[in-house]
Amino acid sequence: MSTTYTCKRQANVFLNKDGERIFIMNEVTYDSNVFPHTPRIHVFHIGDLKSTMEKIFSYAADVEGGMLASPNGRLTPEGYIKSWIECIKRPYFYDPEQPLDFEFYRLYPGIKRGFIEAVEERGTPKTVLNHYDLAIKFHAYSSIPKTFSNDGYPYVGESTITGYMPNKCHETPPPHPTHFIRLDDKYEPYYIQMDENGGGYLCTCMALPSYRALHRKPI
Repeated sequence: MSTTYTCKRQANVFLNKDGERIFIMNEVTYDSNVFPHTPRIHVFHIGDLKSTMEKIFSYAADVEGGMLASPNGRLTPEGYIKSWIECIKRPYFYDPEQPLDFEFYRLYPGIKRGFIEAVEERGTPKTVLNHYDLAIKFHAYSSIPKTFSNDGYPYVGESTITGYMPNKCHETPPPHPTHFIRLDDKYEPYYIQMDENGGGYLCTCMALPSYRALHRKPI
């Protein structure tokens, strides 16, 4: 099984038409089973603060499972989360009026065609600001122009938009209840972690899953 090696992480931020902060997550990676090993930067998420935090913790689960690692072998889930938090605290500038990149390659042809048709149907200028929501819907993150080199060095300065600034908490907030459904199998039990909308995430493990269940396939 291939391991993805993460070398550097950077974030951008811009304001959408409603004045909401939209973060762009950029990561320099390479795969262990692809030669030569050539680290490249790619956009793997764009969205509001809530979805960005969910993505950070979701990928930290991959660090825990060994699918995402550091070339020096010293990456931990906690370290991965901390590095991203620092990135979104001080994100770099992003011009949302940039045109979308339709030459991207990290998408199946049919999905790419659907994304382009949805952009055309909207009839507005083909900029990130007007269509980033469609990039999210179709997972067309490669259409978002990057502002970093493949080494992760920025072409732009830091943003004047305030990044992630959490309020200090003097008391531990109460935990949210988590519900699981157990399905007995011939070899091991399956657990389905239910979300607030009644959907679930399938997790196959012998013990009750922790946050790692958040990155399983929705069912």
